[in-house]
Amino acid sequence: MKLERIVYYFIDHWRGDESVSRAFWLGAIVQWLLTLPLSFFALWVTLALNHTTISGYIETSVNASIQGTAPPLVPTPFWADGLNQLASLASIVWWCVGAWRSCENPLYSDNGKKRYVWTKAGVILSAAFGFYSFASWIVSVV
Repeated sequence: MKLERIVYYFIDHWRGDESVSRAFWLGAIVQWLLTLPLSFFALWVTLALNHTTISGYIETSVNASIQGTAPPLVPTPFWADGLNQLASLASIVWWCVGAWRSCENPLYSDNGKKRYVWTKAGVILSAAFGFYSFASWIVSVV
């Protein structure tokens, strides 16, 4: 895929220039794919700072669950967790704004606005969860 098409997808989504189903479902998948690498990066940094490999951490966690004990907690560095939280919040805002604007787009309003109520409800719940997750991270570091 050309870089230009990818950039225009993000712009079109933000403006609400795509169908509601595409904005909601494809946007949610893209939003998840945007934050996934940062989550793995935060995990890698955490394990590297604690001199542990991923396979070693998995082995320790599996052994702990077999023995009926809790796996060891490995604290994530503030900056890695903060980067992950900010990226998650930004991608959720991008997704919510694009899906909401698609619901308001007059090109798609002739299909029956009642079904868009459920789309908007999903957007509101997702936004609430994203802001709650970010706020609880802020509270945990303060």
